[in-house]
Amino acid sequence: MVDSIVRIEPTTSPLTGLASVGMLTLALEQVYEHCRQRQVRPSEAFALLVLQAEFSDRSTLVRDALRVMVADELRRAFTGGETTAEVGNRFVILAAHTSGLRRTGLGVLRRLRRVPALKVMPLDAWIQPLPDHPGELTRFVLEIGL
Repeated sequence: MVDSIVRIEPTTSPLTGLASVGMLTLALEQVYEHCRQRQVRPSEAFALLVLQAEFSDRSTLVRDALRVMVADELRRAFTGGETTAEVGNRFVILAAHTSGLRRTGLGVLRRLRRVPALKVMPLDAWIQPLPDHPGELTRFVLEIGL
């Protein structure tokens, strides 16, 4: 007889191959530990690049194809150990907070807007520095809608 059921969350999305929410959470925990050990402020060292894409008015097949296209573009652009995750209708990249993050994010947005199927869809991106204290992370995640 089984006393309990263990639920194992996948580490990546089976469709896009991007990190799951659980993996993003683990990566955030590691970032805070890294910053604590090196005595640096997380808000200065790391940030989230958030890409919001509104696909909800499309059929499931088209929506899934668009998600895969966005994921492929993010994987091509972010190759330096960043954590790239899909969270709802947002794609989130946890990366070092550098000027290169902004440049890379803008490049991704420009390339995605050239894709015919994405030209007419709302795409938005912004950089969100991490809060300095891990205790603020839950509120932070809720505030930015993750």
